[in-house]
Amino acid sequence: MDLQIKLFRWLSKGHHIIALTRGPIDIMGVVQLFAEVAEITQPLEDCKILIDLRDSSYKLDPADIQAFTSELRPNVWPEGSKIALLSAPSKEQYDQLMVLSSCLSDRGFRVAVFYDANSSASWLA
Repeated sequence: MDLQIKLFRWLSKGHHIIALTRGPIDIMGVVQLFAEVAEITQPLEDCKILIDLRDSSYKLDPADIQAFTSELRPNVWPEGSKIALLSAPSKEQYDQLMVLSSCLSDRGFRVAVFYDANSSASWLA
């Protein structure tokens, strides 16, 4: 997996993080991605996070997703944070991110999955 993370700070709109991924991603790639985003966001408040997976291929087993998310603690993420997951175009890939989103929501994260970048940006705003 190739990963780039950018942090933007706007005084009137808070902090925004864009994480761009390319290439194949397995559950360990997801763990790495969330660890790096968590490290960047930990000292921030009200962070809007866009994780763009459109240029990636992934096959995430629901059991692996459940095991990963059961270890996450929402209190290490900034209060008021939102995470938008931007899916690759196939339904199979979207469905995998829906499982991830559901598990994250069950843990107290505010998260949604999108096909469209404009919709994800509107939801984060």
